[in-house]
Amino acid sequence: MKLIFKDKAYVQLNDLMRLCDSDIPVPLSILKKISGDSGRVVNKDNRYNYLKFTSEDDIEYIKKQTWMIDYNEVKRKSEDELLNDLGEVAKEWEQAIIEYNKLTNEEQETRQDLIDKKELLSFKYYSLRDVLMYKRGDTELSFPTEKSLKNILFRKRKCNVEE
Repeated sequence: MKLIFKDKAYVQLNDLMRLCDSDIPVPLSILKKISGDSGRVVNKDNRYNYLKFTSEDDIEYIKKQTWMIDYNEVKRKSEDELLNDLGEVAKEWEQAIIEYNKLTNEEQETRQDLIDKKELLSFKYYSLRDVLMYKRGDTELSFPTEKSLKNILFRKRKCNVEE
């Protein structure tokens, strides 16, 4: 999940690791931020922590990653709207799977773009599902803790912002 503001963006390590696992080109500045000064280990304990980005270029790049759910875009949606969004993503995901499955084994090996598309749509689907479950009170979500975010109301667990 990501949270985009005028002069900063927060992205969960979980999303950043998914980005790095894909074939999507990632700017060096973002890769350096992800790896940190001495390398960063992402595990079950910190994968929902956020990295803060303040560079305009980095923020623009993050905005363009439409497979990452921007909480600010979905937080006010109704359950019906979220269910509709889930349905749309599911259709797109299914189409990507069908397209991929039509390929021969040899073609599949050369179509990393389709593999990424399937996996990123899956990731988006489950992220949207988590937001819906949060709205229903069935799960918790983590959000960055920073004094400048006081005007954003979150009702559940908060987490760290890593530098």
